[in-house]
Amino acid sequence: MSEREPRQRGDIPKTPELDVTEQFLTMGAVEFREFLDDYLKNNKDSRVTIEVSDSDLTDAKRTVLRNLQLNSRVKAIIKE
Repeated sequence: MSEREPRQRGDIPKTPELDVTEQFLTMGAVEFREFLDDYLKNNKDSRVTIEVSDSDLTDAKRTVLRNLQLNSRVKAIIKE
């Protein structure tokens, strides 16, 4: 058994965060949703960030982004 280091008071485990804005902008809405679902399923402790301008969004991508905002592991930011 390996000995774990004692946690310092106030230590918060660092969760890896991936910026997927480029993938969101270059993939189709359904393709991106499948990519993100697979990524989050295979990387249980990860979080993702998407930061886009409102003018970059199609109706389909806007819908996908609104649905993703309900997921606590996804930080979706729409710049006006």
